[in-house]
Amino acid sequence: MGEPDPAKQEELAAWLHDLGVALNYGRDPRLRDTTVLRPDWLANGIYAILRANDTRHEKPLAREGIVTLESLGRIYSAAEKLEMLKAKDYPSEKWPFVLRLMSLFQLSFPLDEGGQKQLVPALLPVEEPSAATEPDGEGRVRLRYEFSVVPAPLIPRLLVRTFGLIKNALHWRRGALLRYGPAMAKVWATQDERWVYATISGSQEARDDLTMMLRETHRGLFAEYKNLSVVKQMEWDGDWVPRAALEKQGIIPADEIAEVAALKLPEEEKRA
Repeated sequence: MGEPDPAKQEELAAWLHDLGVALNYGRDPRLRDTTVLRPDWLANGIYAILRANDTRHEKPLAREGIVTLESLGRIYSAAEKLEMLKAKDYPSEKWPFVLRLMSLFQLSFPLDEGGQKQLVPALLPVEEPSAATEPDGEGRVRLRYEFSVVPAPLIPRLLVRTFGLIKNALHWRRGALLRYGPAMAKVWATQDERWVYATISGSQEARDDLTMMLRETHRGLFAEYKNLSVVKQMEWDGDWVPRAALEKQGIIPADEIAEVAALKLPEEEKRA
């Protein structure tokens, strides 16, 4: 038994594409004793969690995006009512395994040592917190990534990878406010799912370090998607310009690490 709604099936297919089909996890000591003989069992079990706040449920089942072992029973019972799965196929002894896989797939972040309480970014509120304002200040760096469509799990996985930098729980389903020392960054995707932005500001050294961290995180994440079409852009003189064009004109180095030095140049030298 699976998700009957065609639109939801398409969404599930997108998640499964990014998860891959893995049947045995022998390399992970926490998972090596479990073999999944039915990939649909795993897919439906995870999908039910990702839909825990679906409006078809009587009420949200994972407020603030937090899922626990205790809440999984309620989630699977509610998912059965929507004909997503059969709750009896997901006995309580398998719940820790499912949560560990959520973390392994970078769909959640463990909030305790045992991984029995996890934050699932895809379940966070859609509304952006009012305090999550875009950093400002002299010398700020603004980056933009253009997609035909932003892959559904991309931003949740980005939040998992940068969770240690998230400031004062200022995160939502499409973005977060990050802090690294005196530097701040806002990373977010637009509602139309075509753009991912990153704005970084702060003292020069910390700002440059945080900029490079975000670039490397984005680079590694993008590389995990096959045939992902993304155009890297930078704000330059008030306009969004493809990074490749700036490199071709010699405005910034082709080597992104060397670019840090270019960012430190006074404005008049950049334009010379």
